[in-house]
Amino acid sequence: MATIQQKIEADGIIGRFLRVPITVTNGAAAGTFVIPAGSVVTGIQRNTPVAIPGSPTNVNLRLGSAANGQQYVADVDLKAQGFDALTVLYALRNAAASTDLTVHFTVASSGGTTADQDGSIVLNVAYFIVSA
Repeated sequence: MATIQQKIEADGIIGRFLRVPITVTNGAAAGTFVIPAGSVVTGIQRNTPVAIPGSPTNVNLRLGSAANGQQYVADVDLKAQGFDALTVLYALRNAAASTDLTVHFTVASSGGTTADQDGSIVLNVAYFIVSA
């Protein structure tokens, strides 16, 4: 379940961080999270606390406007342990300007033994609410 942390800036703008935990089972995961209307997305960071086991060639993440879509983040390999910023396509920045935005995530591995590819990834989505 996604959780929200909130911070009010000195100018009154509300900054939020949406923490989206993703459980990878047999090298795959899929789901959604919602960015509220009036928001501007400023970035997404990923945290893979422990490398995904099973020797996959890659474990790709996609973020899009529909299941398996790549409108916001194209295939990014998250198999290795690490914490870093993702390259977010401009289409996501203002996508929630006038209505709630449902973002679909898909994780799919290739190579290795998928039955052994269980792990976790956390996405940290930063955004500001600029209007209601």
